[in-house]
Amino acid sequence: DARQLDLLLPRVGIAAAEPMLDALAASESSQARRTLLDRLVAFGSAVGPLVARRLQDASWFVQRNMLAILSELPDSPPEFDPRPFLEHPDARVRREALKLLLRNDDTRERAIHYALADPDQRAMRLGLATAVQHGLPESAVPLAASLALGAEAQDLRVSAIRALGTSRGSTAVEALMRL
Repeated sequence: DARQLDLLLPRVGIAAAEPMLDALAASESSQARRTLLDRLVAFGSAVGPLVARRLQDASWFVQRNMLAILSELPDSPPEFDPRPFLEHPDARVRREALKLLLRNDDTRERAIHYALADPDQRAMRLGLATAVQHGLPESAVPLAASLALGAEAQDLRVSAIRALGTSRGSTAVEALMRL
């Protein structure tokens, strides 16, 4: 009950996070999960370490939800590294890890590369959108050129062309000229 939860949270504070995380892991209702995700994110960075601890030995959907919370927080816990989740067999988990890595200046270049090489088109879209916004790293130019030339989805080809247009490197110019 979202109304009851909203009345209770100001009184209980961050102490409510652990039971809320338990409820999130057990909930089968997407509406209840969304309510819990929103309230957990409202705790801000204080909830980050609690969430990061839950990522180990969790099922894919719990991992996805925990990564989704972390991606909406202003800061990730300093000890947390989302890179291992880029190799997860479930694309939804990989996408949430990519969101975390794409927002960070230090990890963005490698994350764009991972996103463009991912077999999941939604991951590719995340990487291309970030490349258009922040610039396509030179290391990802061949991947973007390949998508521009041969991606099945037209929106991916167009986004790849836009991403190539942000690069100043000669490899990107050559790829654009071939197009």
